[in-house]
Amino acid sequence: LTPLSCLCEVRGDLTVSTNLALTSLAGLDLLTTVEGATTISYNERLSSLGGLDQLAAVGGWLQITYNALDSLAGLGALASAGDVMVQANGVDSLAGLENLGEIESLAIVDEPDILGLEGLDRLHTVNVSLLFRGLHRFKRPSGTSLISVGHIEVYEMPAMVDFGGLEGLSELASINVIDAPALLNFSGFDGLVLLSDHIEVADADRLVSFEGLEALQQAQWFALDDVSALRDLTGLNSLYSLER
Repeated sequence: LTPLSCLCEVRGDLTVSTNLALTSLAGLDLLTTVEGATTISYNERLSSLGGLDQLAAVGGWLQITYNALDSLAGLGALASAGDVMVQANGVDSLAGLENLGEIESLAIVDEPDILGLEGLDRLHTVNVSLLFRGLHRFKRPSGTSLISVGHIEVYEMPAMVDFGGLEGLSELASINVIDAPALLNFSGFDGLVLLSDHIEVADADRLVSFEGLEALQQAQWFALDDVSALRDLTGLNSLYSLER
């Protein structure tokens, strides 16, 4: 990409995709802003995001999917983005995204070696949804300073045991947990007072209690399916309002 070495701003979208020969993003070294979306996908020889070291703002989504990355290093200057997706790159942490503060949504999918949210040190707000799927070694969402999230979605998470790391959240729209066979309880939601919508849990056959939700006072509804170890509703002692 060296012919682009003077490029400092993209006023539309930036797409680097399906290039079987690309090994480097060198040439984008002066790029600071993409006003639209940024997509880096299906580059099976791309092992580094070096070259994006000056990128500070992405106005639309940031999609990094199906590359062969060693890490997300190279995005250290990125402070703002819209929706962020990291999927199937082979990375073992989110280090490289440590300057992100507020985003619309975050989806981490099919990254089996990621253990937690370490690397998102300054992330405080996810306006719409925080989604985890197919993170086979991920135990808990520790490593951030989150104080505001819309929806939390957890799918196909065989090692996740609790929600440690989310203690700063006092309000959520919903919590969806589907196929989390190691989940024991809801520890980590100790500050959660209000759910404006619901909790849905299915295929969590080691869930033994709602410990961690002791501060929860209001929700719209609960749905539980295939939670065979759950014997009672311990942890919901402060809940006084369900709409349906």
